[in-house]
Amino acid sequence: MKTAAEVRHRVCAHDLVFDFIPESYFEGLPMGNGELGAMLWFENDRLVLSLDHADIWEHRADQSLEEGMDYATALKQARDRSFDPTCRLFNPKRPQDQVWGNNLPVGRVEWKLPSKPLAFAATLCIYDATFTGKIELEDGELSLSGYLHAHENRVLLEIQVSGSLNLDPGQPRAQCFDASSRRVYDEAWNYPDPEYGGQSNDRFVTQVYNGDEKYAVASRHQADAHGRLCAEVTVVTGAANDDLHQKGTAELDRYTKCGEPTLTEEHLGWWKEFWSRSQLSLPDAALERLWYMEIYKLGCNAREDKHVISCMGIWNPDWRIPPCYGDLHHNLETEMNYWHIFGSNHIELAKPLYNLLVRELPRFENNCRTFFGWDGAYLPANMGSHGEGVGFMWFPWAPGWRSISGGITSIPATKSFCASRPGPTWKPWDGSGSNISKRKKTASCTCRGHILQSTTIRCARVKTLPSTCHWCATCSIPS
Repeated sequence: MKTAAEVRHRVCAHDLVFDFIPESYFEGLPMGNGELGAMLWFENDRLVLSLDHADIWEHRADQSLEEGMDYATALKQARDRSFDPTCRLFNPKRPQDQVWGNNLPVGRVEWKLPSKPLAFAATLCIYDATFTGKIELEDGELSLSGYLHAHENRVLLEIQVSGSLNLDPGQPRAQCFDASSRRVYDEAWNYPDPEYGGQSNDRFVTQVYNGDEKYAVASRHQADAHGRLCAEVTVVTGAANDDLHQKGTAELDRYTKCGEPTLTEEHLGWWKEFWSRSQLSLPDAALERLWYMEIYKLGCNAREDKHVISCMGIWNPDWRIPPCYGDLHHNLETEMNYWHIFGSNHIELAKPLYNLLVRELPRFENNCRTFFGWDGAYLPANMGSHGEGVGFMWFPWAPGWRSISGGITSIPATKSFCASRPGPTWKPWDGSGSNISKRKKTASCTCRGHILQSTTIRCARVKTLPSTCHWCATCSIPS
């Protein structure tokens, strides 16, 4: 058993060291706590703190399966060429949606610098999830330090000014978009413009989204007589008619009441316990460093009591709508986000995923009956955070998913828990997988003449299957 000092020494050997100016979002200093994500970088003469929130989504369009959107129909249309190859397959059943599901960008806080930075040096300590750095400017230097709290949605940024520099308080902003994203907000989703306000040391921006929801980016800036600027930033959410300025102010007041020593101690304590679970030593230094980077990313993106990790995690750039809907992408990405929970001894971080699958199981069972016509459970490849479909990619992947996500509950669970929850819960997934993948030696079908090209997919509804199986376009079972 290694001591805390030994663990810290090993982990800190893989800190992120910046000896260049991060001039794009993807070069910035990444921080997160499973709900709020932050990236610190530079855009021309501005210091930018970009923010992301795991639970801010456009949910008005549910693109789950409907009657008539089934595998038999898809095969028939493919066979008789009755679909338009330039359109989605089921367009005759449902026209193109004007609103689609998507994880949403949040916004940023910007500090206008006296000039573009000449140089930048910083270290992100992955053991503490804290950073320190220096910005060299024409007329002086800025020293930075801060962190994003491990379980409070609060970013602390302290800036020490030297020389003849004068730094104004940061300004929250929303909709810092490229042209295509702005068109979607204006024309497809009809989002209103963000509203700005503030008083005294507090500033905020609010954005209505999803029809009846709203979020706010709130910041508080305080300066002392020694040239030190302390900035606190938070993101709060609520209904469209809520006073989020008041809510954001209340949150910042609560942090002040807690006191910085208490908040820092909580933050450092969480990350200390996180890193105590596992360490790795490899003869390949690059591979070892990659492992520690991935575990740091896991610690930033996952919490036992928060949200499922989407394909983009909590680091969606604030200047564009996330690609691939920013969704739960079940062809590979969702699985990859959780692979390392087992080997790193952090299996509890998958509870949000397990809870989502349990809660939405009736929806997934209905998907399977609608699409395949048999009992089982079937997920959309593109899924929103409520279990709804947000795209039109559908394919059978349940057996592989069941094998990885089933282990989420089997390792730490008690005997009674296994009997009451995972067993009944995973039965439909097993049924779906066996229906798709079970193999027999011979097969027959009532529609022998209606066949497509060979495929490796097998269906258990047919009692026997040949070594080369064909799908029947009429009855949607192999022939």
